[in-house]
Amino acid sequence: MKGPAASESAETSAVLLRAEELRRSGHSREAARLLADFLGSHEPSSDMLLLLADIRGSLGDKKGEAAALRELLTLRPLDAGLWGRLGFVQATIGRWDDAWRAYRQATELSPGDCSHWEGLASSALASQRFDAASQPLAQILARCSGRASSQLVAGHIHKVSGDLDKAIAAYGRALAIAPDSSEALYNCFELSPPAPEDPAVRRAARLNADSSTADVDRVNVGFALGRVYEAARRYHEAFEHYQIANAAAARVMLSRGVVYSPEATEEWVTNTIARYPLDSFSQPIEPLPFDLRMIFVVGMPRSGTTLVEQVLSAHPMVRSGGELTFTIDCDAAYLRQREQLGIEGPIDPKDDRERKALVKAREIYLDKLFERGLDSDYVCDKLPGNFARLGLIRLMFPDALIVHCKRHPMATCWSLFTANFAVHDPYYNSLDHLAHYYRCYQRLMSHWLAVLKPRPIELVYEDLVQSPEMHIRGLLQESGLPWDDRCLASHEHQRPIATASHRQARMRIYTTSIERWQPFEAKLGPIASLA
Repeated sequence: MKGPAASESAETSAVLLRAEELRRSGHSREAARLLADFLGSHEPSSDMLLLLADIRGSLGDKKGEAAALRELLTLRPLDAGLWGRLGFVQATIGRWDDAWRAYRQATELSPGDCSHWEGLASSALASQRFDAASQPLAQILARCSGRASSQLVAGHIHKVSGDLDKAIAAYGRALAIAPDSSEALYNCFELSPPAPEDPAVRRAARLNADSSTADVDRVNVGFALGRVYEAARRYHEAFEHYQIANAAAARVMLSRGVVYSPEATEEWVTNTIARYPLDSFSQPIEPLPFDLRMIFVVGMPRSGTTLVEQVLSAHPMVRSGGELTFTIDCDAAYLRQREQLGIEGPIDPKDDRERKALVKAREIYLDKLFERGLDSDYVCDKLPGNFARLGLIRLMFPDALIVHCKRHPMATCWSLFTANFAVHDPYYNSLDHLAHYYRCYQRLMSHWLAVLKPRPIELVYEDLVQSPEMHIRGLLQESGLPWDDRCLASHEHQRPIATASHRQARMRIYTTSIERWQPFEAKLGPIASLA
């Protein structure tokens, strides 16, 4: 007679066999459901969790793949390969904190694996743990210098640190190892655009013309060639390559299940406005019981937020956190708690349950802040997309400074359309979607400006770069900060910068980018109406 353990093992084997059959016959979703349902009522099986992760990954369900891998790692905590795979998956969906933690485990368990060190370095940069990038950089240079991927990572670290000569040299070494590396080509061209006749440009053009070039590579090559032809003032060719790059980027995003929905965006704005009426701010929670004042720099991406952060962080009383994603987790936790408590409709700060939920959300933010060692008189959080969460930010931090950066809509949208982002919001890749999203942003910001007290400080990029001293003085005065000459020479402030504006932020304030979009104006119909 078979015992319970044998019966369970036989049942597990039968489910595994059936799931494999379904997968081979093209019914992967049914296979995933079968495995998930079985795991929901039985002891977890290592083989079953691994198969579930594989199937979810093949379906493009990266979040589901990550969830299966995390559960699998409770059974196989010493498997460095699984930790590395989890890091890669988390990086793919932009969960860089989780990716960094997973890669850190992988490097501890398998210190000789170069891919793990590369992942750890990349996720350290993306999660803005800049100090944590030095150890993997040293390991990469010592162990992995013959790998193009390692030279790319080294280039990225040097670029973020502001050592552009070393960055260009590292990207050059990557190209010497892998001449068709689209990522190396793009980074070389971004930092120092060659002439259209350069052999490297011909190599990029050959990759672009090759029908077998993968979309992820076509993105890099398209943006690289766009940079070359824009620098050469061959605007028609530049625009064509930017279009090709964005179309390829949209296909990459689609393959990951990420698409832009105008209807969903409008619904999100409508619901946010309804959740935060004027009355929501009538009775704020108590300010922090210690000396720390938050500064949130918000606006559309590419609207001058990096420049403003650079100016503020040059002040000795201000500590820069970079583009922190903490408010995203706070918002999700806060809304979950409201739902669990049965709270619906507009936020009522007079409700004790609401106030406790807000305090708890703030504690989540502060825990993450102090985990990064960010503690000063003023701490600057420069995540442009925080404009979407200004209601929660004002409720969590009643005395926070909010700086709203504005820039000419055409300049903002064109800068986004020509920026080569990795994991990003899908509206960037279409001029029509850019125009739609920008109007939604305007609608939401109009609401915040009407209801938030104190009102956000508004700073216009064009005004700042044309009269820097006057507007920097005004910004510091409104922020309650004493004047400091270092803010006027913020380009001399050496700190890591991981945004697309890394190079501009290290230059003396200039005005040439104000009109960059104008040679392309005739081709920008969808966003022209925003002007």
